[in-house]
Amino acid sequence: MVALKILTESSFVRFFSYIKKDPIQIDDKKMEIFLDKMITIMDDLNIQPTTQLCTATITVYTRIGSSAAKVLELAQRMISQGADIGVKVFNTLISEFCKENQFSKAIYVLDRMNELNIHATSITYAILTNAICRVDTKLLYELFDKSAALNINTPEVYNPAMIYFAHTKMFKEAEDVYRTMLERNIKPDGDTYSCLIFLYLHHSN
Repeated sequence: MVALKILTESSFVRFFSYIKKDPIQIDDKKMEIFLDKMITIMDDLNIQPTTQLCTATITVYTRIGSSAAKVLELAQRMISQGADIGVKVFNTLISEFCKENQFSKAIYVLDRMNELNIHATSITYAILTNAICRVDTKLLYELFDKSAALNINTPEVYNPAMIYFAHTKMFKEAEDVYRTMLERNIKPDGDTYSCLIFLYLHHSN
C-alpha cells in the first residue's frame, strides 16, 4: 500500500487512457472486476477525480459493455467526490454507447442527465441522431420531439440525419427531415443547404 501512495490523479488518467487505446486481452467481465479494483484504490488514496479522469474512466467502462446504470452510478459517485462533470463527459458516454450500437443505453443516459442537473445540448442530440437515423426512423423522430421540448431548435440536431439519408439515396426520408425542420421554424444553415443541393442533384437523375 505504501508504494501505491506515489500514485496521483494523472497516474490514473494515463492508466485509463492506455486501456482505452490498447485494451488488455481478457474478457469483459474480468476487465470490469479489474477496473472496479482500480476505482477502489483511487478511493483509498483519496484521488480527486477531474473531468479528464472521469472521461477516460467512463469511456473504458462503456467500451467493455458495462451497463448504463453502472456507468451512471460511477459518474454520480465522482460528482459526489467533487468532480466537475459537464455535458461533454455525458456526450462522450452517449457517443461511446452509440459506437457500440447500444442505443437503449444511450437513450437511458440522455433521460437521466436532467436528474443529475446536466443539460443536453444540440451536440448531444446531434450525436444521437447521427447514430440512430441509421437504424430506427421512429426513434429518430422521438429524439426530434425531445429536443424540441427542451427548446433545442437548431439545424445541428437535424443535419446528421438529412446527410445520412441523402448519401444513402433515401431521398424521401431526407426530405421528410427537412420538412420537419421547416414546420418547427428551424432555420437551415450552410450544412443543410449543401445537403439539399446534393439531394436534388442526385434525386433528379
